[in-house]
Amino acid sequence: MNEIKLKEEESIQPMVNENTTPSKEKNNKKTKENSLFFKREDAAKWLPFTLFIFVMVVVYISLQQEAERTVRNTEKLTREIKELRSEYLSTKAELMKESMQTDIAKRLELNGLKELREPAFKLTLEETKVVNKK
Repeated sequence: MNEIKLKEEESIQPMVNENTTPSKEKNNKKTKENSLFFKREDAAKWLPFTLFIFVMVVVYISLQQEAERTVRNTEKLTREIKELRSEYLSTKAELMKESMQTDIAKRLELNGLKELREPAFKLTLEETKVVNKK
């Protein structure tokens, strides 16, 4: 058991490499700095690509907003079409009711006109010969 405790204590303690010197630590720092993806010196090199990505994001956002505006406009027009269609149908039904013969006859009686009870007939004129007396 004592051996297990000693091994655990060793694993907890930080390992110190006695062979490393301060100059090697500086070299390790330099290699870490060289391994970075973006460097301060290379910022000018990445500027066009960064601007391109920025422009693409702005274009994407504007296209998304335009698409949403178009969808809202389409829904608005669809609602308006439904309203106009219902108004058309109700107006058409009202006109059909008012154009019935009985309704027209009732309105004409108020003005003093009466509905014909007999069928209409055609008048024909016969030509007569006129003799000139001179």
